[in-house]
Amino acid sequence: MGRMKQVRRIKLLLVISFVVLSGTAFMPSMSFAEKDSGKSFEEYLSLAKQGDAEAQLHLGNMYKKGKGVPKDYKEAVRWYRKAAEQGEAVAQYKLGEMYYSGYGVPEYDLKEAVRWYRKAAEQGYVRTQYTLGVMYRDGEGVPKDLVASYAWLNISAAQGYKDFLDEVRASELRDRVAKKLPAAALAIAQELSMEYYKKYVEPFQ
Repeated sequence: MGRMKQVRRIKLLLVISFVVLSGTAFMPSMSFAEKDSGKSFEEYLSLAKQGDAEAQLHLGNMYKKGKGVPKDYKEAVRWYRKAAEQGEAVAQYKLGEMYYSGYGVPEYDLKEAVRWYRKAAEQGYVRTQYTLGVMYRDGEGVPKDLVASYAWLNISAAQGYKDFLDEVRASELRDRVAKKLPAAALAIAQELSMEYYKKYVEPFQ
């Protein structure tokens, strides 16, 4: 694992550890589904058992943070998976995060992390669009591909995304990737980005 990959993974592990210890963390641009509506564990559990994906997501968050229940990463993964399999984009991101960090899953698995990140990204979830851009840049869980990296970073930049782990704007990272691309490859990346924007951003605005 390269130094930059190690640094990013260590930052993610530190954030998860902070969440466990304090029950809070700075998470930019939280969607409605990510915000705790104040329901009790029992209320969420009742709804989750009825197949409510948002309640399943909240249960996953509660088990991950140890909020209202003892922290249990495996239970967090179980509920994230239930919601993710119903197409809940935030849960797909959260499940990918667990595979990326190695918490609550059989093993650290970047390919599985990418699989779930992609599902969320294709539903317009900007955080995972950015994350895919980084993973394609670094060859994490996917073959290194600067054209794909540029495309994902560019659509997240178009939405004004700034990552709290890398502490950098998507536009800055996109521009760094662009400098590494020959003119012909950059043109292809820009075309791919336009295609992604039409498919993975516009329908969700």
